[in-house]
Formats: sequence, C-alpha cells, structure tokens
Amino acid sequence: MEVNLKILKIILTVILTRDGTLHTLRTNLHGQDGSRSLRRRRIFLCRKQLKRIRESKVLKMYRLPSEAIVHLYQKIKRDISPKTKRSHAILGITKLLATLQFLASGSYQYIISDLGGVSQASFSRFFCKVLDAILKHCAEYIHFPNSNAGWIALKKGFYNIKGFPNVVGAIDCTHVPFTPSQDMEEVTRNRKQFNSMNCQAICDHNTRFMNVFAAYPGSTHDAYILRNSNIFQKFENLDFPDGWLLGDSGYGCRPWLMTPFRNPKGRAEKKYNRAHILTRGVIERSFGLLKSRFRCLAKTRGALQYSAAKMCKMFIVCCILHNMCLDYKVDMDDTKIAPEPCCSFEKEVNELVTQKGKKVRSNLVENWFSKR
Repeated sequence: MEVNLKILKIILTVILTRDGTLHTLRTNLHGQDGSRSLRRRRIFLCRKQLKRIRESKVLKMYRLPSEAIVHLYQKIKRDISPKTKRSHAILGITKLLATLQFLASGSYQYIISDLGGVSQASFSRFFCKVLDAILKHCAEYIHFPNSNAGWIALKKGFYNIKGFPNVVGAIDCTHVPFTPSQDMEEVTRNRKQFNSMNCQAICDHNTRFMNVFAAYPGSTHDAYILRNSNIFQKFENLDFPDGWLLGDSGYGCRPWLMTPFRNPKGRAEKKYNRAHILTRGVIERSFGLLKSRFRCLAKTRGALQYSAAKMCKMFIVCCILHNMCLDYKVDMDDTKIAPEPCCSFEKEVNELVTQKGKKVRSNLVENWFSKR
C-alpha cells in the first residue's frame, strides 16, 4: 500500500511539473530562489475611464458633463498628476472623478474609493490635494461683474424678478453639518441644535455665486460673519458701483444693505417687503440647488467626519462646481430641490443698524414703491 502511494505521488509530481502548475504554486509560496516569502500579491481595482461612461450617467455621478470635467482637469492637471512613473500610479483624472463623485453623493470614503478603483487610504491622501487644486481657480469662477455692462445686466436681472431697483446681490448664510472634535462641539452647535459651519454667500439673479466666505462655526451670528468678511469693507469703502445687497432681518440696515420692515405700515412698505422677499429668495434657491447637486453639504446625508477647515474648503469647491454647472447649462429637476429654510432672527444686531441705512430705505419706499 505504501509503495502504491509513493508511485502515485511521483506520477502526479511529473504531470504537474510538465504543465508548469507545480512550479507556479511553488513560486507563490516561495521566492525565486526557493526561500520562504511573506509578500502578498498586489491586487489592483478596475479604475473608471470617463470616455467609457454614458453621458447621462456622467451627469448623474459627477454633476458635470464630460466636457466640463475634462476642462477642469486640464486646469488642475499639474497639481494632481502623479509625480512618479511607477506602474499603476493613480492618474490625475481618476483622483478628480473620485472627488467629484464623493462631493455629489456625500457617501463614505470606502464606498467612493471602491467605485473609483482606488483604496480608501489613497482616496484620503489625495482628496484634500484635489480640493486645494480646484480652490486655486476660485477667482475665475466666483466673482462680481468685471465691467460696467456686467453690473447693468446684474441690476436688470434682479429688477425683472419683482421690480426691486438697483440690486447687485442677495446675501445669506447656510449651515453645513459636520462632526467636530470634542473641543469644538459647543461652539459649532447652531440654534437648530446640530453641529455645523455657518457659510456666507452672495448670489446673482441666476443663482450664480459671486462671493463666498466660509470660516466661522455654526453658533456665529450671520451679521457677525458679514462684519468680519472682506466684502463688508469693500461695500463700506464704495469699491463697487452704486447698488444694494438684499439681506433678511438678521442683518442691520445699511446704505448698501436693504432689509425688510419688521412691522410694515402702509401700502408702500408692504409692497417693499413683498418685492424684497421675492427678490431675495434667489439666494435660498441657490443654496437649495447647491445642496441638491452636492449632497455632501446636505443634512439629509448626515454629518461628515472632517475638520472645520476641510468642510469650509468643500463648501467653496462645491460653489465653484455649481457655477460650472450654470456655465454648461446643466439643468436640475425643480422637484428635487431641497428648500433652504429661512435664517431670519427675531433680534437685530445693533452694531450693524445705522440711521443712514434706515433713511436710504425710507427714501426708496417713498420715491419708488409709493408711486407704483
């Protein structure tokens, strides 16, 4: 019996050796020299290629058409392309696609990385680099008009909404939820009792963002954020053409910032309030579109596990991508837009309330709305 087993083993060894199978098995278990090796075979995931994805799916996954993605990639290619010539290095376009999909879905890193064909650790390493690369081009996509004709068109666009004259922008703040570190839990808890960063934005009549400022935690008052933003001094110093921003009752009335009357008296003040509310509503729609396109900013997707600084970067990058969507005329179904809640406050901030601002508002009511 023992002899038969030895003969069978010899025959099997000869057959496997001829096919090369035994040699392959030995090579996997041992090194080329036959010594024991603990090195595991590397496994590479299948990475997405933009040209192999249908255009309808590209819009659904990344919120931007292929043309826009390629255009953006050409701008940031130098910053995100691999510095090494090693095989299977993560290409810059792969990094960009994974980042766009994460911003659009607001899902977990390990899910997005698996779909993008990279590891979760790799995604975590290059995610912030892609954000920084896009932020370098912020001024190209987020800005006020740079010509007199642009300012005239801006005022005309706001006027066509509800007849409110001389408006150059609508301003408001929105809360972006995230999970802060333990030492920041109190300062980031907003009045709605969840942790967030309070981000300020100014938009035009087409929901395009013209100015974005993200730096303060959720407990910070909207008026305080405006007072400490760079846009405040520019309007105070009259760096912009004559015109008004429209803000809610959380702001104080200034010569360049019109707010609604708390207790309107008479027909003219009521007409002013109605025109103000309908015209300023474009900023709420802008936030609704932004959070519908990029679910990482919406509370419905839960709170992201990132630092406050990275959350601010994500908000600004999403605003840049939102403006790119407008440039490439990417439509959204209005039924999917999540309405942005009103952020008005019952108590005005006295430091921003000036008699001069109230006088300008009264003159506007008397000279314009009382005659309409």
